[in-house]
Amino acid sequence: MPKDNDVKPDAKVEGIQAGAVPVAIHSKEPPAPADKRDFGRQFMGTLKRIMEDVSTLEVATYVTYGDEKGEITLNVSGSEYSAYLQAYTKISLDADTIALLPVKEQDDDIVVRQELYDIHQEHVEMAKQTRQEMISALLGAIGSVLSVFD
Repeated sequence: MPKDNDVKPDAKVEGIQAGAVPVAIHSKEPPAPADKRDFGRQFMGTLKRIMEDVSTLEVATYVTYGDEKGEITLNVSGSEYSAYLQAYTKISLDADTIALLPVKEQDDDIVVRQELYDIHQEHVEMAKQTRQEMISALLGAIGSVLSVFD
């Protein structure tokens, strides 16, 4: 006979069809102390890897010129492209920032290549938003884990 916390093949777990990959299945009984320690160690290792991943945001924008030999070769969906780095942004979690801007000479001046810069900035904003969502999800997960130890 199934227990209250068993998942049936057609049941939904936190909005996901069981049999798809359940995100979490909660037991009504807290884990035994040895299990809590093991779980805590594993969770802290995972947390460390995630924090390392979100601690630095890097966005690089490249351009290609057809068959011309570029600085690097990018493989996109099985096709190779020669590419030149045009803009680069690196933002650390503590807000230390490195920015390389696309520029060109114009009337004995150096000006930012605005179209490339705008495209690059769109990608930087998307990356910042994604990082913020990851941090929010991480904080939610931490709160859930800490509630297990109450």
